[in-house]
Amino acid sequence: MEIDPDLLVLDQERMVIFSRWNLAFEAGKASLQSHPALPQDRARLEELQQAIGTRLQLVPERAAIKRAYFVKCQGSDALEVEWTEP
Repeated sequence: MEIDPDLLVLDQERMVIFSRWNLAFEAGKASLQSHPALPQDRARLEELQQAIGTRLQLVPERAAIKRAYFVKCQGSDALEVEWTEP
């Protein structure tokens, strides 16, 4: 389902906060009780979750079925997604 660019930015920031927590958790520097954000990120995460609300929930009538292929970017370990019709 397509989402608007503003929502994408909010969700990307939310994922950055989670990724910081996950790295700290895997390094033994954060507890499971602090999931999904480090203490210094907790207030911002709550703001993001409020702003996102239910806008990431699937709306069946707006959904499109696509197949995702993840391709390694040339000269990097980064992945890029390519969407195709099934």
